[in-house]
Amino acid sequence: MIQRKSLPTWVFLFLVNGLVLCAGFFLLLVQNLNALRNTAQDQTEQNLQTFAEAISPLVVQHADDVDSFVKDIASRNPDFRITLINSDGVVVGDSDAADITKLENHRTREEVKAALGGAEGKAVRKSTVSKNDVMYYAVPLKIADADYALRLSMPVYTSVFFSSNVRRSMEATGVFVLIAILIVSFLVSAYIVRQIGDLRKAAGKYRAGSLEYEPAVRSPRELQELGEA
Repeated sequence: MIQRKSLPTWVFLFLVNGLVLCAGFFLLLVQNLNALRNTAQDQTEQNLQTFAEAISPLVVQHADDVDSFVKDIASRNPDFRITLINSDGVVVGDSDAADITKLENHRTREEVKAALGGAEGKAVRKSTVSKNDVMYYAVPLKIADADYALRLSMPVYTSVFFSSNVRRSMEATGVFVLIAILIVSFLVSAYIVRQIGDLRKAAGKYRAGSLEYEPAVRSPRELQELGEA
């Protein structure tokens, strides 16, 4: 029968401690990033809500040429997108589209459906172009007694709480802390192994009849008590 070699004590302790600490730290990092993302979404929603309240009366005033109007407003901030949708789901104005007739019907969009129903609506979806999370916020709007949905959108990463710099800083800090944790885990494991080695050395001397040797074990307390015994 082939006997498997057992792991050295320091390797075993390092692996167990390292895995437990890494798993705990990874879960904590994920939780913090999720909390940061939620905060960024809340801030983005507030920004879009404020902007929607500001431009709603202006959109009504420029209803005759709303497509040109929203393009002019959004040109000052390329991260913003403004879309006006009628009750049939047809886009009648969009700040990004060069030809709004080529845009698909928006009636089934979650946020548009809510706005056409008379309530505020919001949704977060991945952009098909940038692959970033984009928040869509829509409000109901009356133009000449007709129902419309005014929808605004912007990437969540534009929030100061979830900018790429903040994420990179958190990730870099996380890697640094993780490396520090692994180093501390290694040092603690090596220290405990040295104490065990000293006890083993003492046991060997006692078997040889030398009872004068005193192991220099100071901690942990259990090992110290074992050495004194």
